[in-house]
Amino acid sequence: MPLADGSWTILNTSAGKLQPVPILFDTGAVELLSGTSAIYARIRSQLKKNGVVLPDPDFWIAAHALQQSLPLASTDRDFERIPGLRLLYLPPVR
Repeated sequence: MPLADGSWTILNTSAGKLQPVPILFDTGAVELLSGTSAIYARIRSQLKKNGVVLPDPDFWIAAHALQQSLPLASTDRDFERIPGLRLLYLPPVR
């Protein structure tokens, strides 16, 4: 939900209760660190074995979030299929 200062917050239910979580937007490019490709390959291979097909960029986004130990805020529920990824679901804006 938008706040008066233009920032956004969502409600996190993963702790068993509703709590606000600030969302930071950055339009800059993401630098992939060494090891990101290994995480990408691991999660892509693991999901493919289980018959899960996702768009290739989703694997890169998830790999970067996992490597940085960051939650991923997204409106895309496909990310729920990625093991170990902390997803903060954002309801689509209408």
